[in-house]
Amino acid sequence: MSCPPGRPHPEVRMHVLACGLIGLALAACAPAGSPAAGRSAGGSVTFATARDWNLMAKHLSPRGSNPLYGPLRPGFRYVLGPSADAAGARRVEVMVLEETEPFDLPGVGRFDCAVVQTEELEDGMLERQVQEWLAIDTRTRAIYTFGAVSWEVDSSGTRVFAGMWRAGDGEEGHLAEPALVVPGRAVKGARQRSVERGSGADGYSEVLESGVKVEAPAGTFDRCVRIRQFTLGEPGTFTDRWWCPKVGLVRDGTDGALVASDALNSDLSGFGQHDRESAAPQAQAGRITPEQAQAIALKEVPGTFRDIVVEQRGSVLVYTVEIIAKADGVETDVFIDVVTGKVVATER
Repeated sequence: MSCPPGRPHPEVRMHVLACGLIGLALAACAPAGSPAAGRSAGGSVTFATARDWNLMAKHLSPRGSNPLYGPLRPGFRYVLGPSADAAGARRVEVMVLEETEPFDLPGVGRFDCAVVQTEELEDGMLERQVQEWLAIDTRTRAIYTFGAVSWEVDSSGTRVFAGMWRAGDGEEGHLAEPALVVPGRAVKGARQRSVERGSGADGYSEVLESGVKVEAPAGTFDRCVRIRQFTLGEPGTFTDRWWCPKVGLVRDGTDGALVASDALNSDLSGFGQHDRESAAPQAQAGRITPEQAQAIALKEVPGTFRDIVVEQRGSVLVYTVEIIAKADGVETDVFIDVVTGKVVATER
């Protein structure tokens, strides 16, 4: 692969599958050459977007499997390690968490997404943690991303909020939309939006070839698909990724190759070792659940629960819990830190 120096935007690289990481995309149900709604700034590249996918809440599930993705189920894990020619001891650990993330999108409806966590380590030290929200369309088996939140980990092991994008958020007329991670059926030449503009890293991907044999530390894999991820804001910059049946991501131009996976019954005893040995309590804290946030909000403002979303408020990532106050019937928003569970503010 030929790729200019530098690493893609974190949310491009963090398109994790329910254990397959990085997003890329291609047509899940549209044949190659079909009309595409998306277009690059220069107008030279067209690709399908959310308008082409006919997403419906009743068909979106946080659990399931995709032919190229591996199972989207709690506890599924895999590890990428450095390629033979890579410098340093880079390691990427991916895991599907037990929790789910609720969404309510206009034109789509209410549904839950799987939460897939990716942790990047360098020489055994945790550097970055990303949680991405994924759902599978049960009709096509295509997997979509509806957002991601990321933290950097400083030298003391403390997580520092680094950014977030979430489908449905933004200003009127410029709302972030979902993007395709892995299609249900790989069609050579198909192009799809794989990172939405609302993520700060607008991009698309293209299926370059199928039926490829790929070698990795975890083994040799046949009938794989190579997909190239492009970033529209950086013309000429791309990353190639190879996805293989029943295993998922096997080789990545940025993050290395598959070292171990639950899909292969690999030894994963070292998974998360950094949490036990070097991470500070702040780095282990994770997030409170939406249900916990709801309970905290109702204790702060007794009344009737209406809705809950995740938003950024200043430098803090919060659950915004909408409540109709029992005392006066006024709609009140309670903002709760997603990590500590503390009430940040209330707003009527």
